[in-house]
Amino acid sequence: STPAATTPCRCSPGAAARRASWAAARRSAASTRRRSRGSSSPSRPRSSRPRPGGFPQPRGRRRPAAWRWGSPAGSSTPRSSWTAPPGCGARATAAASGSATRPPPSCPAPTPTSLASASSRSAASTPPPSPPPATSSPVCRGYGGFGALGHYVYHRELLPRKVNGPWGGKIVHIATSGAHTAAITESGELYTWGRDEGDGRLGLGSGGGPGEAGSLSVPSKVTALPVPVAAVACGGFFTLALTSDGQLWSWGANSNFELGRGSNSSDWRPQIVPSLKNVHVIQVACGGYHSLALTDEGEVLSWGHGGHGQLGHPTIQNHRIPLAIKALSEERIVYIACGGSTSAAISEKGDLHMWGNARDCQLGVPDLPEVQPLPVKVNFLADGDEDPSPPRVISVAIGASHAMCLVSRQQIQK
Repeated sequence: STPAATTPCRCSPGAAARRASWAAARRSAASTRRRSRGSSSPSRPRSSRPRPGGFPQPRGRRRPAAWRWGSPAGSSTPRSSWTAPPGCGARATAAASGSATRPPPSCPAPTPTSLASASSRSAASTPPPSPPPATSSPVCRGYGGFGALGHYVYHRELLPRKVNGPWGGKIVHIATSGAHTAAITESGELYTWGRDEGDGRLGLGSGGGPGEAGSLSVPSKVTALPVPVAAVACGGFFTLALTSDGQLWSWGANSNFELGRGSNSSDWRPQIVPSLKNVHVIQVACGGYHSLALTDEGEVLSWGHGGHGQLGHPTIQNHRIPLAIKALSEERIVYIACGGSTSAAISEKGDLHMWGNARDCQLGVPDLPEVQPLPVKVNFLADGDEDPSPPRVISVAIGASHAMCLVSRQQIQK
């Protein structure tokens, strides 16, 4: 009889050779990128990835739509790619923006991409989020190296699986970066897991975890943090946490002044950012080696690595402590976001400003230099016979070399 057909094993010699070839190609490409960056690269040649909040509800009847630009298509001008049904309004915010406000069941949910920013619950800029479901736990899938998934293992997970952590209550906020993850309970307790390498980004001590490169696959409570927190953001090798009263805490690697403390000494112990003790911060966003903070007065501050212009200042120097971005002083900013070496801010009027690394057209403005140190306003193209009324940006998310935002337009009654 004819033997039954079998599915080739993932671990067959041919599959193993292909995976080894792909890994070699990725390493070669990464090496080429690092060489091409030259002196503008941060001192650690690696790449990276709040309390979630909603966004101001647009006035009038508007139609949200997502826009994307940057690599791989090479487009430098935003174009529409997704439209929500009428009535979804600002609740159709992309999950990548860190919004806890969920779209109604009739609205298709945009695909989440990153959770790189955090915001505290503040009535000044953010409406209260929708109540969480009866049970709330993080769900992870993907690359599990260095224990980043929190499943007590160090291998890949192809399907989403609930993270069974030691917390007793509901999880109300999560954040992740290249290889470490954080979660906050409803009582304000912070749990972290993933890669540490001894730089202290997990806030659990100076020695790192028991796994490879100091990794820890078990979610663990950050007991060194003496106060409850409302939001957390993960940078490439550091972590920031925000309390409900607007105090910002930092810990982890600090060779590019990522912690905003004035020195470049790494520290696993959470500490308040000294220059922000008397400033009420309502949102924070982390890139690979830099951060942005948004105050309750609509002012944006930046610090860390500035080699790609991601800090928004006239020079590309690193900044030791948070410094206000003067180019945005005439605008009241309501939302901020960071990519690996790119930054963005949305004004109260709904304008989107971006700056930083423009090598892959990820700023959405044509003919920019590869390094754009000052914020530029992003303009939008109307597709076909779209309503030409100016769009109002609701949310923005930035990847390593592309960006996407959610906008709304005033519909003309016919």
